[in-house]
Amino acid sequence: MSERVYTIKLNAQTLGTNAGDILCVYAGSGMAFKVREIRLGQTASVTIGNLAVDLKTLPATVTTGSGGSSVTPDPVNPSDVAATITARMLDGIAGGAAASSSGTVIHRPDVYNPINGYLYQPLSPDDMIIIKPTWAFSFSLVTIPSPSQLSYGYMTVEELF
Repeated sequence: MSERVYTIKLNAQTLGTNAGDILCVYAGSGMAFKVREIRLGQTASVTIGNLAVDLKTLPATVTTGSGGSSVTPDPVNPSDVAATITARMLDGIAGGAAASSSGTVIHRPDVYNPINGYLYQPLSPDDMIIIKPTWAFSFSLVTIPSPSQLSYGYMTVEELF
Protein backbone atom coordinates (compact mmCIF):
# COMPACT_ATOMS: atom_id res chain seq x y z
CA MET A 1 0.00 0.00 0.00
CA SER A 2 1.35 3.40 -0.97
CA GLU A 3 0.73 6.34 1.37
CA ARG A 4 1.04 10.05 0.68
CA VAL A 5 0.44 12.86 3.17
CA TYR A 6 -1.14 16.24 2.31
CA THR A 7 -1.99 19.41 4.20
CA ILE A 8 -5.12 21.42 3.46
CA LYS A 9 -4.66 24.97 4.76
CA LEU A 10 -7.06 27.60 6.05
CA ASN A 11 -5.13 30.88 6.04
CA ALA A 12 -6.59 34.19 7.32
CA GLN A 13 -10.25 33.31 6.71
CA THR A 14 -13.20 34.87 8.54
CA LEU A 15 -15.52 32.68 10.60
CA GLY A 16 -18.58 34.37 12.02
CA THR A 17 -21.48 34.74 9.59
CA ASN A 18 -22.91 31.23 9.18
CA ALA A 19 -22.38 27.67 10.31
CA GLY A 20 -20.92 25.23 7.78
CA ASP A 21 -17.79 23.39 6.67
CA ILE A 22 -14.51 24.90 7.78
CA LEU A 23 -12.73 22.30 5.65
CA CYS A 24 -14.18 19.39 3.67
CA VAL A 25 -12.15 16.70 1.88
CA TYR A 26 -13.54 14.45 -0.86
CA ALA A 27 -12.16 11.00 -1.71
CA GLY A 28 -11.99 9.91 -5.33
CA SER A 29 -13.62 6.74 -6.62
CA GLY A 30 -10.46 4.62 -6.37
CA MET A 31 -8.88 5.72 -3.12
CA ALA A 32 -9.38 6.32 0.58
CA PHE A 33 -7.72 8.52 3.18
CA LYS A 34 -7.08 8.87 6.91
CA VAL A 35 -7.50 12.09 8.88
CA ARG A 36 -4.20 12.55 10.72
CA GLU A 37 -4.59 15.97 12.33
CA ILE A 38 -6.74 19.11 12.46
CA ARG A 39 -5.72 22.45 13.98
CA LEU A 40 -7.68 25.69 14.20
CA GLY A 41 -6.81 29.00 15.82
CA GLN A 42 -7.69 32.67 15.45
CA THR A 43 -6.14 36.08 16.00
CA ALA A 44 -9.07 38.48 16.47
CA SER A 45 -11.15 37.42 19.47
CA VAL A 46 -10.15 37.80 23.11
CA THR A 47 -13.47 36.40 24.29
CA ILE A 48 -13.65 32.92 25.77
CA GLY A 49 -16.27 30.86 24.03
CA ASN A 50 -17.23 27.28 23.53
CA LEU A 51 -18.18 26.84 19.90
CA ALA A 52 -19.56 23.50 18.79
CA VAL A 53 -17.67 21.75 15.98
CA ASP A 54 -18.29 18.37 14.33
CA LEU A 55 -15.98 15.88 12.65
CA LYS A 56 -18.28 14.20 10.13
CA THR A 57 -18.13 11.41 7.59
CA LEU A 58 -20.37 11.79 4.57
CA PRO A 59 -20.62 8.20 3.27
CA ALA A 60 -23.51 8.08 0.80
CA THR A 61 -24.72 10.23 -2.09
CA VAL A 62 -22.37 13.10 -1.26
CA THR A 63 -23.36 16.55 -2.47
CA THR A 64 -20.42 18.98 -2.70
CA GLY A 65 -20.81 22.16 -0.68
CA SER A 66 -21.12 25.63 -2.20
CA GLY A 67 -20.35 29.25 -1.37
CA GLY A 68 -16.75 28.65 -0.31
CA SER A 69 -13.78 27.84 -2.48
CA SER A 70 -11.52 25.02 -3.60
CA VAL A 71 -8.27 24.40 -1.72
CA THR A 72 -5.28 22.62 -3.23
CA PRO A 73 -3.87 19.96 -0.87
CA ASP A 74 -0.11 20.52 -0.47
CA PRO A 75 2.14 17.44 -0.30
CA VAL A 76 4.15 17.19 2.93
CA ASN A 77 6.91 15.49 0.92
CA PRO A 78 7.74 17.87 -1.96
CA SER A 79 8.60 14.85 -4.14
CA ASP A 80 5.02 13.53 -3.99
CA VAL A 81 2.66 14.00 -6.90
CA ALA A 82 -0.53 16.06 -6.75
CA ALA A 83 -3.20 14.72 -4.42
CA THR A 84 -6.00 12.49 -5.63
CA ILE A 85 -8.33 13.94 -2.99
CA THR A 86 -10.03 17.28 -3.50
CA ALA A 87 -10.82 19.85 -0.82
CA ARG A 88 -13.00 22.88 -0.18
CA MET A 89 -13.16 25.48 2.56
CA LEU A 90 -15.90 27.64 4.06
CA ASP A 91 -18.87 26.10 2.24
CA GLY A 92 -21.97 27.35 4.04
CA ILE A 93 -19.86 29.69 6.19
CA ALA A 94 -19.21 32.06 3.27
CA GLY A 95 -22.74 31.54 1.92
CA GLY A 96 -24.22 28.68 -0.03
CA ALA A 97 -24.53 25.31 1.65
CA ALA A 98 -22.30 22.88 3.53
CA ALA A 99 -21.56 19.48 1.99
CA SER A 100 -24.31 16.94 2.60
CA SER A 101 -24.94 13.24 2.42
CA SER A 102 -27.85 10.86 2.74
CA GLY A 103 -25.95 9.06 5.52
CA THR A 104 -23.93 11.62 7.52
CA VAL A 105 -22.14 10.21 10.58
CA ILE A 106 -20.88 12.57 13.28
CA HIS A 107 -17.73 10.87 14.59
CA ARG A 108 -16.73 13.44 17.14
CA PRO A 109 -18.93 16.27 18.31
CA ASP A 110 -16.54 18.62 20.07
CA VAL A 111 -16.01 22.17 21.29
CA TYR A 112 -13.60 24.81 20.02
CA ASN A 113 -12.46 27.50 22.44
CA PRO A 114 -11.17 30.47 20.38
CA ILE A 115 -8.66 31.47 23.04
CA ASN A 116 -7.01 28.03 23.24
CA GLY A 117 -7.55 26.85 19.67
CA TYR A 118 -8.66 23.43 18.49
CA LEU A 119 -6.61 20.27 18.00
CA TYR A 120 -7.66 16.85 16.75
CA GLN A 121 -4.68 14.53 16.89
CA PRO A 122 -5.32 10.78 17.25
CA LEU A 123 -3.11 8.94 19.71
CA SER A 124 -2.29 6.18 17.23
CA PRO A 125 -2.95 5.31 13.58
CA ASP A 126 -5.70 2.96 14.78
CA ASP A 127 -7.59 5.98 16.15
CA MET A 128 -7.60 7.88 12.84
CA ILE A 129 -10.90 8.36 11.03
CA ILE A 130 -10.80 6.48 7.69
CA ILE A 131 -12.73 7.81 4.72
CA LYS A 132 -13.58 5.23 2.03
CA PRO A 133 -13.65 5.83 -1.75
CA THR A 134 -16.37 8.29 -2.91
CA TRP A 135 -16.96 9.48 0.69
CA ALA A 136 -16.16 12.89 2.17
CA PHE A 137 -14.98 14.18 5.55
CA SER A 138 -16.01 17.53 7.00
CA PHE A 139 -14.65 19.61 9.87
CA SER A 140 -17.72 21.76 10.52
CA LEU A 141 -18.53 24.82 12.58
CA VAL A 142 -21.89 24.35 14.34
CA THR A 143 -21.92 27.44 16.61
CA ILE A 144 -21.31 30.81 14.96
CA PRO A 145 -18.66 32.90 16.78
CA SER A 146 -19.47 36.43 17.88
CA PRO A 147 -17.61 38.55 17.06
CA SER A 148 -16.22 37.18 13.80
CA GLN A 149 -12.77 35.58 13.92
CA LEU A 150 -9.82 35.74 11.57
CA SER A 151 -8.92 32.06 11.57
CA TYR A 152 -5.93 29.94 10.62
CA GLY A 153 -5.51 26.19 10.59
CA TYR A 154 -5.06 23.05 8.60
CA MET A 155 -6.08 19.44 8.15
CA THR A 156 -3.48 16.76 7.44
CA VAL A 157 -4.65 13.64 5.61
CA GLU A 158 -2.94 10.50 4.39
CA GLU A 159 -4.03 9.01 1.06
CA LEU A 160 -4.37 5.22 1.03
CA PHE A 161 -4.28 3.22 -2.20
